[in-house]
Order: sequence, then structure tokens, then C-alpha cells
Amino acid sequence: MVNMSSPIRELPGHAALKAIRRLEWRYQTLNDDYEAAMSIQQPELELHERTFQYSRRDQLYEAERLLHHYFSGYYTYWRQVMTVGHSVGDPECKGRIERLRNQHDDKPGARITRGLRVYVQKENVLPLMVYQSDHDDTAPKYAVSKADIRRDGLYDPSFNHYFGSVDGTCIFPYEVIEANWNLVESLHESVKELVKIQMEVELEEYQSRLEDLEEAAEDVPLTDLMEQILPSEDPLPDVFFQD
Repeated sequence: MVNMSSPIRELPGHAALKAIRRLEWRYQTLNDDYEAAMSIQQPELELHERTFQYSRRDQLYEAERLLHHYFSGYYTYWRQVMTVGHSVGDPECKGRIERLRNQHDDKPGARITRGLRVYVQKENVLPLMVYQSDHDDTAPKYAVSKADIRRDGLYDPSFNHYFGSVDGTCIFPYEVIEANWNLVESLHESVKELVKIQMEVELEEYQSRLEDLEEAAEDVPLTDLMEQILPSEDPLPDVFFQD
């Protein structure tokens, strides 16, 4: 018989699973934002245009809108990582997740992305332009002038903290989000693997209790109490039980 004295939703494994599910959902939406932004990363200029004039303002506005979405989504994901740490109920696991995110934060791709997000949050627009150069075979491409986004008092801790690694006068946001996405993928897998290892006992207990409840539900009619105890979400994802 299933012990009803400890509701399954109060088990540490349930809290950890719920936090990971939320992080996974946020990761997938950020992936959608990234793919949407990258789909128009190259400005389309007419073949005869070899000047700094740019007639496709519609493309410029759309690129700015999609980049804005990505920067905002990344910041939400970045915060969501620590909700996993707070939810697991294990101080050691929380500390390790925090260290993983801190290591992520030290990478230039992550710092520049957060800096651009700070700017668009405060100014509500990214001053995007099209960069062209006869000396750069990857041009034309979208760019942001560092001079255009420098604001006294806007950045915490500082403008140089976020953008000190940028060489030259321009930030190329599509190069930034590509580097950032690689860092996000690494961070995401590391957090999931850490929870899988650190919370193995709690997750196994939750899975066992869930299976017991589901087995009991097959033998007796579901009562209102039983429906409340059985969780609405699916069992643990396979990632937690792969060798």
C-alpha cells in the first residue's frame, strides 16, 4: 500500500523535477527565439549598392525586434537556472549550480549578451545599423556602435564589465548570440546532469512513489483524494535515467 502520510508533491524529487521542466520549457522557447533571429542575420542589399545607404528599413526593424526577443529570453533563462538551485532543497546542489552559472557568466559571449539586454531593457530599442567594409569579406552585417549604447549610470556593474572584450568600435550582435547560444547549450546540459547526479536518490524515490500510486489507481476507483495526490505531469524524463 502507498503511504499517504507524505504527499507526493511534497517530495524533494518532485520539486527538482518541476524546476527542471520549467527550465527545459524556457530553454526551448529561447531556442525558438535564437533560430528566428538567426534566420535573417544577413542584410539583403541590392547588388548595385556599394555605399552605406540602406533602403531595407523593414529588414532592419525586424532584425532589431528578433534580437530584442532573444536578449529578453536569455535573461529570463539565465534567472531560471537559479530557480532550479533554489528548488532542489539541497545546499550542495544549489551551490554547484550557482558555480556553473558563474562560470558561464565569465565568458565574453554571456557578458556581452547581458549587457545588450540591459541596454534594450532601459532604452527599449537597439540602435542597429548595417556595417559595410571593403576590407571585411563577411560584410554587410548588422552592427551596433559601442559609442551609441554607452550611457552613464545605465550599466551595473559597468559598461566595460559587459563590453570590455569587444575589439574595435562595433558590436556584431549576431556573432554575439551565436557564441552565447553555444554557452547556453553547455550550461543547460551541465545543470541537468548535475541535478541528475546530485538528486539521484530523491528522483528515484519520486519515481518509485509515482509508480506505486499509478499501480494502486489501476486496482481501485479513483477518489477525489487520489486524483489530488496523483501529479498531473508525466513521469521523469529519460535524461534522468540514462546510463
